[in-house]
Amino acid sequence: MTLFLSMALSQLIDYMNMMKPMLPHLLFLIVGMQSQAEVIDLDDFEVYPININQPLEPSGLTLKGGQLFTVCDDSNTIFELLFSEDSEVQAVPHIKMDVSPLSAMNLDLEGITFVNNEFFVVSESHHKLVKINSQGLSWVPDLGSVYQSAYQQGLFQIYNAGLEAAVYLGDHTFLMSVERQPRGLIEVKLNEDFTAIIKQTNQLFDDSNHPLESTRKPDLTGLFLYDGDHPYNRRFR
Repeated sequence: MTLFLSMALSQLIDYMNMMKPMLPHLLFLIVGMQSQAEVIDLDDFEVYPININQPLEPSGLTLKGGQLFTVCDDSNTIFELLFSEDSEVQAVPHIKMDVSPLSAMNLDLEGITFVNNEFFVVSESHHKLVKINSQGLSWVPDLGSVYQSAYQQGLFQIYNAGLEAAVYLGDHTFLMSVERQPRGLIEVKLNEDFTAIIKQTNQLFDDSNHPLESTRKPDLTGLFLYDGDHPYNRRFR
């Protein structure tokens, strides 16, 4: 299993164009890119094999205390990624979630982010987030989900093409990506204890200004907020 910390330049520019009308105050940086007009070759990246004694398909990445964490869609587990001296990564179970209090069998985890001292993970099958702390697990929002509003505006139109990533923007606000057909972004502002949605903004971004290898648009598969004010897309396989 291999973790790629890179993406095609055309996809990055697509993503930057998508985000501009929604988050004009944010700056996009990757591999030294300083402006949208500056085009450079993406040759500054590294690839690390992930060693683990069970099937693992990483889906999402976040930093906590300088350590990397990821999730997998067929396991209700948060994995810590530990770098070894031989340029390999060990995936070690960090939190094995008991989902029974959520009345759920499997969360279909597709993304992870970190807020204060709490993990928030994306449940694609339930169209919502799960907050994880010392008190246990809780749905975010407590009742309902982002599904109805997003579906009415054209997202979530086919099965298994739902939420794929989340990042915390501050001020009780999350940005989530919708994977494909159509791809899009959902910005959700919640109340102070993250139990109810105050405002939800849905955006469809299914157009592309660049030649595509097939009729299917590239998936929106990852979001990351760097140093608090520089979001960029990371793609994992």
